[in-house]
Formats: sequence, C-alpha cells, structure tokens
Amino acid sequence: MKKLLLIITILLFSCSTEPEDNSELFITIPIINSSSILIQFSQKISLDDFDADEIYYSEDLVSENLDEEQTDTSIIENSNIIKIVSSNYIKLNDESQTLWYDSTNFSCAIIDKTTLDSPDGGIGDYYPQIGENILTIGNDFTHSFNIEEGLNDDDINEVKIVPNPFIIRSGFNNESEYIQNIRFTRLPIECHINIYNENGLLIKQIYHNDLLDGNQYWDLKDSNDNNVTSNIYYYNIESDSDISENKAFVIII
Repeated sequence: MKKLLLIITILLFSCSTEPEDNSELFITIPIINSSSILIQFSQKISLDDFDADEIYYSEDLVSENLDEEQTDTSIIENSNIIKIVSSNYIKLNDESQTLWYDSTNFSCAIIDKTTLDSPDGGIGDYYPQIGENILTIGNDFTHSFNIEEGLNDDDINEVKIVPNPFIIRSGFNNESEYIQNIRFTRLPIECHINIYNENGLLIKQIYHNDLLDGNQYWDLKDSNDNNVTSNIYYYNIESDSDISENKAFVIII
C-alpha cells in the first residue's frame, strides 16, 4: 500500500511548463518532506536558467575536501553533480534555494546538510517551516506541502545520513585511504536500510540489528559489491511495523 501511495504522490506532483526552446518540460517531485526535496526534469536545464549566485562543479567541491598535497581532482569519475547556490529558479517560501543538480539525469536535490560535527542537520540551506510551505519552480510551477511538528527521538523518520553531501571522504576514524563510509544514525534496534538511485532502483539493502548502537556504516558499494558513482540517491528505513519517508542524499566520489 505504501508503494502505491508513493506512485500516486509522484503523479499528483507532476506538471508541464514551456521552456525557452518551446519544447514541453515535465517536472516530477517524487520526494518532498522536512529532510529533502527531489525534483526530476524531463530534459536538461541550462545553468543560466537556475539564475544562481554561485555554481560549483564537482572538481571544485573535491578540491575543497582534499588535503593540500592531494590536488588531483581526476580521482572523481565524472563531474555530473553541480552545486547551485541560491537559485532564483527554484524557491521555497519565496526564498532562493541551494541545490545539487545532476546534469546527466536532469534531477535536483535540496537536502538537509549533515556533517560529523552536526549529525542532526539544520546547518544547510534547506529550512522548511512548520505548517504550509510553498515550492515554486520557474514562473509556472507552484506546489504547497505541510510539515508536521514534533517528531519523537525514536521516530523512524528521525534517522539521518552523515555526512550529506558525501564528498570524497567522510572523515570517520574507521576510514582508510581505500575505504569510504557513510553513516546512518538514530536507527531502530532492528530494521532494513533500503538505498535507491534517483530513478528508484534499489541498489543496496543493509540489515541492522543492534540493541545498543543506533549507527550503521555503509561502504558505498552496491549489492553486487561495485563502488557507487557520483549521483543523487535516496533511502528509507523499514522495520517490522513501519517504513520511513524517503530522504535524498548526494555522493561525489
């Protein structure tokens, strides 16, 4: 039933607009909640159209996260992930949004940034308000959604992924030059972590069962033991009695 509701939600949040080249642009929003928004376009959006204050390519972001002696940005596989800072094309409650644009799959993610020092988030550029929120894209698309107040600490929707975005390395103590880890926090005692690519394909499922530790590390490998690529992904948490909302995250490696 929950999967059916998700499909219906996607259809309800779809619309079409007319871009500058007069071809029809379809916009779909499969994820929209207090943690993230995932927007999918039917065709490529030019960087000029985002009307942003700043634009950072993957190479720029990787350089910021490397040590001074490690300046070879060729270690990243591609540069399809672009950080768009303060876009006037996509606004939330009439405020310009900072987002992550996948120029290959024509998708955007607006995320609640987390770091090792701030694993609970609330430090990034995504600040939905309690109650009604208005998302606008360009001049023709408007969608309202509501954020409820007061999740409990043990609520399955309180699970976080750290760091988000993940750029080259996390900095965890158990990480070596050859091992990259991302961490899920506030997990229930027993659950499955389901990880999907932005097109909805399940790429990894992790079983967590720990009475004392609510953390679970992921080595950024898919179910076939292949390294994942730079991309936008999302996850949900599934227990015997509940399933969480989907939450988007970004990986640049």
